[in-house]
Amino acid sequence: STLRLFVRCVLEGGAETFNSFAGGGGGGAPSFTNYVIPSDIITSNIGGTIKMYAAIGGGGGAAGTSSGSNASSGSSGSASYVEIYDSDGILKWGLRASGGNAGKGATSTNFGSGASLKDKSTCQIYNGSSWVYTSCTYDGLKGDDGASSTDSTAAANGGVGGGSMYNTSTSSGGGQGGSNSHENGYDATNWGAGGGGGTVRFTTSGSTTTAYKGKGGSGKNGVAEITYDIMYPAAGGGGGGGGAFAHIKDITVTAGNTYTLRVAAGGNAGGTGANGIDGGTTSATFGSVTYSLSGGKGGLIGTSQSDTASLVQGTGGAKGIVSTNVSDTSGLKFKNGSDGFNAGTLATDALNIYGGSYGGNGGTSGIDTIGGCGGLFNDSNICTNTNVSATSVPYNTVINVLNASDYGSAGAGGGGGGWSENTTFYPTPGSGSAGQDGYIYLYWSEY
Repeated sequence: STLRLFVRCVLEGGAETFNSFAGGGGGGAPSFTNYVIPSDIITSNIGGTIKMYAAIGGGGGAAGTSSGSNASSGSSGSASYVEIYDSDGILKWGLRASGGNAGKGATSTNFGSGASLKDKSTCQIYNGSSWVYTSCTYDGLKGDDGASSTDSTAAANGGVGGGSMYNTSTSSGGGQGGSNSHENGYDATNWGAGGGGGTVRFTTSGSTTTAYKGKGGSGKNGVAEITYDIMYPAAGGGGGGGGAFAHIKDITVTAGNTYTLRVAAGGNAGGTGANGIDGGTTSATFGSVTYSLSGGKGGLIGTSQSDTASLVQGTGGAKGIVSTNVSDTSGLKFKNGSDGFNAGTLATDALNIYGGSYGGNGGTSGIDTIGGCGGLFNDSNICTNTNVSATSVPYNTVINVLNASDYGSAGAGGGGGGWSENTTFYPTPGSGSAGQDGYIYLYWSEY
């Protein structure tokens, strides 16, 4: 007879045990945000090259090759950078933000740990001779750890990738980990964020259980971005015109009669982007004859450069003049004022203000009082003023004197406002200054 032996393996406990271990999430990268490149680096390397490199994000680790084998860890991201070279191709300045750390793959006995935090002190700056460590704005955030599960119907979730602080107030964009419905970790969505960890997902159909081994998600690439403002030259304001002067003698007056004298105020300063105000007319009326002297005209604004307009500097205001009836009077001494000066352009680095537009000086009055100094104008032969706002000439009130030729100072034009490229010392465009008031000096002789 034949003996037949039937051998059957029986799992103790009556059921098979399942284990799934998930991988850890990748880390986010440290980042510079709103970093201002020094202006001297830009201006001293005109004609050079700016190189920007956005690094590839770290890759996700591969799944284990078989049940019970270890999954591989992901790879770290590399550094993104901005570098400035001069016209000879020599590196002059640069910034580097290092990539995020890699998440760890699951082993046959445990889940993978999330990537460690990448400290912001790992960033670098080129100081003109070598790369040295400096601090980024934000750390590269850590990834979450993976997890484990013995439930064949619910896989362990993979670790979530560390979020990025790029252009966000809170970290975001880290990839989600694998789950019971999707074994692969998800890729990161925000620049510099880490990918999610993979997991093992099980499905059961009847007595058959199938394992799907997932891989880790990839980190999002780094980003190098430069934003800049186009700076167009602004126009300075023209200086106000100077007022006229007249010395009228031998006017006969009669006791008990009324004679009208009008003293005009100087023109007010124009605000930023506004024309100066004209000076008023000073006059004296004796009977049917009125002697009048016009004030200087206000200085005019220019046209600042734009995409469609060229720079046109502001022109000076017209001079004050003596009226015709005054100039026809015999024995009259008179003198018209002078026009206000036009605004001009400052050379780069002039007066240590890195260029700009200076306001025109105010016109000289008919009694030779020099007008106010335009903003940022500097000429010791006329006046000195390195403020953006123009200055006016002090007005000396006429005093009671016996000498008919001793007149006070008045009628000078105010200066035009200026503009500077140096926004540290001169943060705003300046306004113009007011012209001086007119005056009438009256004296008489008794015969």
